Amino acid sequence: MPARKEWQQLKPAFLALLELPQENQRWEKLDSRSRHENILAALRTFFLAQAQNGPLLLELEDLQSLDPESEDFLRQLMPLLKEQPALLLLTSRYEEDGSLPPLLNEKLPLPLQLTRLENLSVESMRSFAESKLGGPIAEDFLRLLERTTNGNPFYLEQLLEYFRESQLLTREENGNWNILDQNIRLSHSIHAILTARLDRLSELVRETVKAAAVIGREFELPVLTEVMKNYESFERENRRQALPALLKEQVHTAEKVQIWRAVNELRYIFKHSLLREAVYEMQLRARLSQLHLLIAQAIEKIHAGETEQYLSDLVYHYEQSGHLAKAKIYGKQAADFFRNNYQNRQALLYYDKLLNWSSPKEKPLEYFNLLLRKAEMLELLGQWQDAESICRKALKIAQKETDPIIKARAANALGKLLMLQGKYAEADKHLQKSRKLFEAEDDLYGKIRAYGNLGNLYFRQGAYEKAKNYFIKSIEGSRQRPHSSATAQVVANLGLAFMNQGRYAEGIRWIKEQLDICRKAKDRQGMATLLVNLGILLFEKGDYEQAGHQFQEGLQLAEELGNKFLMAIALGSLGNVFQKQKKYKEARELYLRDLKLVEEMGDLQGRAIVLLYLGELESLTGEYEQALQHLRESLEICQQLNYQKGIARAINTMGDVFYNQQKYEQALEAYEQAISIAREINNLLVLASSLYEKALTLKALRKKAEAIQTAREAQKIAEKIKHKELLRDICRLLK
Repeated sequence: MPARKEWQQLKPAFLALLELPQENQRWEKLDSRSRHENILAALRTFFLAQAQNGPLLLELEDLQSLDPESEDFLRQLMPLLKEQPALLLLTSRYEEDGSLPPLLNEKLPLPLQLTRLENLSVESMRSFAESKLGGPIAEDFLRLLERTTNGNPFYLEQLLEYFRESQLLTREENGNWNILDQNIRLSHSIHAILTARLDRLSELVRETVKAAAVIGREFELPVLTEVMKNYESFERENRRQALPALLKEQVHTAEKVQIWRAVNELRYIFKHSLLREAVYEMQLRARLSQLHLLIAQAIEKIHAGETEQYLSDLVYHYEQSGHLAKAKIYGKQAADFFRNNYQNRQALLYYDKLLNWSSPKEKPLEYFNLLLRKAEMLELLGQWQDAESICRKALKIAQKETDPIIKARAANALGKLLMLQGKYAEADKHLQKSRKLFEAEDDLYGKIRAYGNLGNLYFRQGAYEKAKNYFIKSIEGSRQRPHSSATAQVVANLGLAFMNQGRYAEGIRWIKEQLDICRKAKDRQGMATLLVNLGILLFEKGDYEQAGHQFQEGLQLAEELGNKFLMAIALGSLGNVFQKQKKYKEARELYLRDLKLVEEMGDLQGRAIVLLYLGELESLTGEYEQALQHLRESLEICQQLNYQKGIARAINTMGDVFYNQQKYEQALEAYEQAISIAREINNLLVLASSLYEKALTLKALRKKAEAIQTAREAQKIAEKIKHKELLRDICRLLK
């Protein structure tokens, strides 16, 4: 069971889920990503605790309709339940092409027992009918059911309900149920059967069921009440009886005849999604449009001032009613709401809708802004190629505009996407163009972003002097605006650039200066970012004890904030400190905590890094097979992500394992691969380390001259980046 401390940390997330007032303001100060991750963590903890307390059964209906965010959550939850007494019961229809829902085609962490529900056998039909009617059925009645329903379970259920409601059944002397008239003419259409069932109901119940079906699989009684005010039949009866009481009678009648069931006093759900869909589809298109409009207006009226949780419903109903102007208003709000709450897949769905409703010819700027928002969502989801394609469309629109800021924004967005994919030359061209345009217009916010992206571009290529210049320009611009947590990350990147040049004191000075600014502004998010990165600089400098203190403080802040991403970095980094101090047990515990976090978040790059850490540790402790298993898994993820630094480090560490096993030829091959990649991406630390380790291997192979030559190249690079520990090791080798 989770510790009391963990429950207390997650309490604000549970309050948010239940829409209850927060006990302090800390929750509101969290960024959207932290709030989203805390809510997911609270749900994961809740279900895991339930499973640990006793066998857990989770039933999820209509998997084919599951929203992307819930699907992602299910992927995160399943590995946690792997060792628990838990059963997930998922029901789904097939996709339109007859295939399974995508989730069921994936390699799942839980064993999957797939039961395909075909048409019922004759004996299964008999069993179902006898259970439904509470007694045995006659053979000729069974043959009629078989002939009429063809074994379709839903059709069979509805047909039996129709027979019972129409009093068409009789019990024979032997106790068997049978049909009164064996020559009864029955349609093979489920719509006809449902229509017949509805026709037996009173006019008020029929109209209630039809209206409710348009609201959705679930519906709220207050919304339905507001809609039914527009029905003449209810208006006539309303003169004698108050509408709420009158409507409740009709709802209870429909509940008795198995149309729906109550979720609570104000909410009902149709007994079967097919039942609701069939009732919906039997209505005329013109009438449906009217109902959708009435429903949207009812939601607006009843939930005025609290429409955020109903935005999806409002978009849907206004869209179906043909009122696209209102659908676009709520669509924009829905897209921004999901974006601000880090529900990126949901936001993407609404940006797609808005783009479909917009025209690049009629309103090019509106279309342009939507394209950039969509690209931003795709970027956050790691779909960089798709985002690049969207940015190129935006750039074409911008080129036709006279406003230089529009051109600058498009170039900046495209340049960033190209940088993320390692297309550095083209990224440079677009980002420089963006910078010049923003500078010409003296657009401060634009300059800050362009400078930051250029800094990241040159940092990735190892051009640290250029990177530093742009990071400093971005920071100086940011300090002219109101304080922002985002500046902390730019300062952290600047510190890392100084670190990679071996200029630790300057990097530390910049970070400490920004740390003071964040403390004065009470910016806890910025403080946590800077503390963790300060620890990284101190670690690289070789000051492991001080680095450990910074990681501990940063970790504590990240835990208080609920920033899982930063927590994972701090845990892994603190594990590095313990590893250097030969506290291998403590290091392993932290790496495993880190691994759990990145798996919960679905952070593939984070998973690759912590698997690399585990491989390095196991290489030191002599667990060579386990080390290679972790390193191969890390390498596979890095290759999937095209994370070149990770690829180089994983291969380098494999070389260490082979070296420790005295498999020198394999070690030499691994180091050569790592050196080649490190040269290509100009990562001097990985390059120098791999060259040094190659020299050690050559020495072991008694290739002394080649070992000395390789070691001297490593020495020059280590001197350039002023890496004292590596220089000391190389000097020992050269003696």
